Amino acid sequence: MHPNFVRVNAQAKLRNPDSLYYYYQKLIRLRKSSRALLYGDYALLEAEHEHVWAYTRSCSHEKMLVILNFSNTLVDFPSSQELVQAATKLVLGNVPERLPDLENKMQLKPYEARVYLVK
Repeated sequence: MHPNFVRVNAQAKLRNPDSLYYYYQKLIRLRKSSRALLYGDYALLEAEHEHVWAYTRSCSHEKMLVILNFSNTLVDFPSSQELVQAATKLVLGNVPERLPDLENKMQLKPYEARVYLVK
């Protein structure tokens, strides 16, 4: 057994409401509750970006915006005024405090994930 088993184990994760275990529960709950995430049309944004995978899923009256930083560095993601205005309601994120969005870009922390409900 690894020496850190006292700190890193399933029981410890279940006691921490901010653990990856509970984050995945929220993620699964969100996916099941959103028709756009389940059945929506997929549209890729900024396909040439080296580190960020961003897309929308749209279905009838619901649209979700998903932005994922797959790098271990801070990333500036270009964002149009339309994207910034659309990304007004953060539904789920994996970092406790996100960096402020700038006029023409979003700043994403390493491995940050955001899911927005688009108005």
